[in-house]
Amino acid sequence: MLTNLFARNPKAREVLCKKHMAVIGVGSIGSAIVGMATRAGIGKLTQVDPDTLSDENLARHVLTSPWVGKPKVVGMAAHISEVNPDCQVNSIADRFDPDVFGGPWRVNAFGSDGCTERHLSFGKPDVIVAATDSYQCSFSH
Repeated sequence: MLTNLFARNPKAREVLCKKHMAVIGVGSIGSAIVGMATRAGIGKLTQVDPDTLSDENLARHVLTSPWVGKPKVVGMAAHISEVNPDCQVNSIADRFDPDVFGGPWRVNAFGSDGCTERHLSFGKPDVIVAATDSYQCSFSH
């Protein structure tokens, strides 16, 4: 546990470390939300985005140039583990599937190194944030 990271808000950390947040879309806004939730002390974070980072994203994204051409969720998983290694991360490099949110959440996920595939069962998230490019993307099946 990173006690110094959360020294200013131990009560908030105690609550947040037991919460699961899902963020659909980790572009400019989604990556900022993921970054702040990580710094706030969220315990479990599921991120869903099918896109890779491109040069055009760099001016408004949390990730930097070494991640260009790689899945955004893989880069964000590495970023999350650097900021808060206690946060459990489930990264889905695919389009959002609403059926997944109703089930037991057993899905393929990338490790923070982007290479290791593992299965995680996180359960239903406490909050879902839609941070996609478009309304159609958010609600299409």
